[in-house]
Amino acid sequence: MKKINFIIIFFLFPSLSIFAQIPNNDFENWTNMGSYFNPDNWDTFNDTSSLAGVFTCTKGTPGTSGSTYIKLTTLSIPFVTTVPGIAVCGTINISTLSAGSGFPFTGRPQAITGDWQYMPSGSDGGFIAVILTKWNSALMSTDTIATLYEALQGSVTSWAAMNLPLKYQSNLNPDTAVIILAASGATGTVLTANSYLYVDNLSFTGNVSGISNTPDLFSFTTYPNPVKDLAHFTIESNDPAFLQINDLTGRIVYSSAMQPENGIIIFDASFLKAGHYSVLISDEKTQRKSEIIKIE
Repeated sequence: MKKINFIIIFFLFPSLSIFAQIPNNDFENWTNMGSYFNPDNWDTFNDTSSLAGVFTCTKGTPGTSGSTYIKLTTLSIPFVTTVPGIAVCGTINISTLSAGSGFPFTGRPQAITGDWQYMPSGSDGGFIAVILTKWNSALMSTDTIATLYEALQGSVTSWAAMNLPLKYQSNLNPDTAVIILAASGATGTVLTANSYLYVDNLSFTGNVSGISNTPDLFSFTTYPNPVKDLAHFTIESNDPAFLQINDLTGRIVYSSAMQPENGIIIFDASFLKAGHYSVLISDEKTQRKSEIIKIE
């Protein structure tokens, strides 16, 4: 049986009250697709998996606030694959199993809050991720303003409050946000059927006016370069980081939370088209920028 590993990849495009700018934040609005419902402004695998009668996103009732909440469950299509229970505030690129475009957003929230229940199956692990970005017209690339990657641990079998802080890397205001809710697929885990994540009443709260220190910008070593398949980025740090790859037009073609090993991040570049790309690796203290050349 094929296992799908969901990777956080963002294809982003260039304010409201800080409490009101997550579209359909309380999951009260759903579109009837005939045999199933989709949450408005959130994308899931329902439209694809429905061909096999499998629905990884369903409407739960009653909500902790209002009448409904979102239920995400990782499910198996027998002899074919395991489909992760994932919802993205924006779109999902089904062909690459990736998070797609986000939504316009200009706030600098301190945290994302809400209500949740979570139960992993086997050694599976879910996650919640947020990335705030801003288009940099001078560099023709997207700057990372703040990130959140929370791997879910243990079980929460009744409604509980969550309060997850964002980590800021810039004093600038963002223009785009992406939110990912995932019952499966955390870094280092294997998708397992019947893992579930229920969420309701999401909000961005608080306000961060600035950060004490903007991360320094360093270069780093990349080998081999040009690269055909695997690229090794030597960053001399084992701190969790975000890896971002931009093409020459500034479009983000890959962005993911990464865990270096022995100061090295290994990136599978085989899916990239031949050409030049900029590479940005960010953590709480440092931003590192380099370039790679992809060959066929």
